[in-house]
Amino acid sequence: QLSAAEIRRTLSTIGEIPSLKFFLLGSPVAASRGPVMHNTLFAETGLPHHYDRVDTTDTETVKRTIHAPDFGGASVTIPLKLDVMPLLDEIAPQAAVIGAVNTIVPIRNNESGKVEKLIGHNTDWQGIALSLRNAGASSSFSSSPGSAASALVVGTGGTSRAAIYALHSMKFAPVYVLGRTPANLDTLVGSFSSEYQVRALHVDSAGDALAEMRAVPTVAVGTIPADKAIDVGMREVLCRIFERSEKEATASEAAASEETKQVGGEAGSSGSTKAAKRVLLEMAYKPAVTALMRLAADHGWVTVPGAEALVGQGVYQFEHFTGIRPLYEVARAAVMGS
Repeated sequence: QLSAAEIRRTLSTIGEIPSLKFFLLGSPVAASRGPVMHNTLFAETGLPHHYDRVDTTDTETVKRTIHAPDFGGASVTIPLKLDVMPLLDEIAPQAAVIGAVNTIVPIRNNESGKVEKLIGHNTDWQGIALSLRNAGASSSFSSSPGSAASALVVGTGGTSRAAIYALHSMKFAPVYVLGRTPANLDTLVGSFSSEYQVRALHVDSAGDALAEMRAVPTVAVGTIPADKAIDVGMREVLCRIFERSEKEATASEAAASEETKQVGGEAGSSGSTKAAKRVLLEMAYKPAVTALMRLAADHGWVTVPGAEALVGQGVYQFEHFTGIRPLYEVARAAVMGS
């Protein structure tokens, strides 16, 4: 019996599945592993498509690319995630809230095959959420028993909005955003409705907010540039958060141990006390270990490199492109070069 991939290869050979072109749009994109991942997945699933890079910041070039007859879809990266939105016919609800598009999907007429509309999606938030879950992050466990599990977004960079959306989808609340520039921070926080429970942490005045926190965040997403040292003020606030989280984790583990003695079972077996797993996802890809990751790891946090989020968002992109959910392990191996 033929596999689904073999059937698609046969249909491609006889022209029943036309070959389409997919692209990565943005600049710089020369070092991106996206083409390797998507082309690997096309081959794995038996599709005749090809994915390539278009290094550009020009919306006219983008317009020509996405309106070509054989256009199959596109990934969008900086600096075009906002610029492409007016070029599209429809923006998916999640992308509208996040305010950025990283995936363009053409919807074709079933009979004529002509594109009827272009839809913009955002899968960055899905990649973030998947990476955090894979690392063991969960809003079920707070750093302080009886308190809701909160989260932290470090910086107000390009993926901070997707990070807030992802953390909200995972039911973390509140979501604190640490930033250096009050105007940028307040604009970001104010753009989300009250249901997201986004709270501003200004670097210069974070002390009072930290003192009032019932429980410090157990999950963090870094969106600051990794090619330079962390701002001194931001580093000081992060150290205070990481140090307090370390103390609260130690206290929680001690409570779990004591509970074990009382019930005569395994740690946390009664379900009332369990230490929260502290996870930092770094959205920057290079270097492999950033200053933020080192700082978190020094305080006992699990750190996840940005390449994991790239895999996650790419898997969801591929599903938007083709309707096929690819094997995560295949996509990850292609991105990691293994």
